[in-house]
Amino acid sequence: MNTIVAPSLTTPSRKENEPLLTLDRLSVSFETPDGTVRAVNDVSFEVAHGETLAIVGESGSGKSVTGQAIMGLHRKTNGTVTGSVRFNGRELTTMSERELRHIRGNDIAMVFQDPLSAFHPYYTIGNQIIEAIRLHRPVSRRVARARAVEVLDFVGIPSPGTRVDEYPHQFSGGMRQRAMIAMAMVNEPKVLIADEPTTALDVTIQLQILNLMVQVQAELGTAMIMVTHDLGVVGEIADRVLIMYAGAVAEVGEVERVIAQPAHPYTAGLLGSLPRIDLPTQRRLEAIPGSPPSMLMPPPGCKFHPRCAFRSEEAGCFTTEPQLTPHAEGRSVRCFLPLTPKTTARDTQEPSRDV
Repeated sequence: MNTIVAPSLTTPSRKENEPLLTLDRLSVSFETPDGTVRAVNDVSFEVAHGETLAIVGESGSGKSVTGQAIMGLHRKTNGTVTGSVRFNGRELTTMSERELRHIRGNDIAMVFQDPLSAFHPYYTIGNQIIEAIRLHRPVSRRVARARAVEVLDFVGIPSPGTRVDEYPHQFSGGMRQRAMIAMAMVNEPKVLIADEPTTALDVTIQLQILNLMVQVQAELGTAMIMVTHDLGVVGEIADRVLIMYAGAVAEVGEVERVIAQPAHPYTAGLLGSLPRIDLPTQRRLEAIPGSPPSMLMPPPGCKFHPRCAFRSEEAGCFTTEPQLTPHAEGRSVRCFLPLTPKTTARDTQEPSRDV
């Protein structure tokens, strides 16, 4: 792709060993008629240049809220954001809206879960991509249109010179998602947040979209945060995985190590619910019992303890909230009694524990 040179922005010099994006004790809460919903609680992680971090969890675990908080999308809602989000050494949470607009859609871009609702129905796909370009680049409409056609072609939209003038409802679901990726990558962002980019797509199209995301990342050298509930996807594209439960980090580490030997019972439960080709076909998949807790009235102690087969009163699971602590092989886990490397809940109903 031909690069459009961005206007220079004054930013502090960055040390080479600093992470590109850092979240430090990020919390997000919402006021509702029924009370305060604490959607995200003290979430901390880092993303390096060119790295792919997958954030995994059930619906309501706080994955999407975390991604939206990075983009500053809770500012005009009833949400309250505390903690720190630093990009390239700059604090995003205290930036003015004007400063943040220079970064949002330019240095940090987002692929939303539902492209039909993310695109404006009254404007053509091309006009919306052109607007995204001209907001951050001092170029003419003609140059921006040529760029829009170029990125639509790159993401695999057939006849991009014609379809650039079509409306979102004229695109299929898979094509809308491709167009959403095109709009997110058009300014060549340094961080791309993909919020469930394959939701509601059939399996073949899902694979195409995931391959496209990997291609985009390779082309631009972009750091990517993949928000998903599908651990099967994570193993294919991510370098590290962060497991979220009830708005907090349950486990984080390198993908290969977490998938091979999960330390948190919730991670093991997610993996146990996936079909595996290396086990007998008659093996019954193990579902995690119960439902995720209400964030209006979360249970005391460990938030996972009502669903955990290994909860222990002696360990404090019922009364004390465990902290995220370092575990074996460079991982961290929020559990008083983490699973040992000897066995996991994927292979047995009674994994051994560190007691």
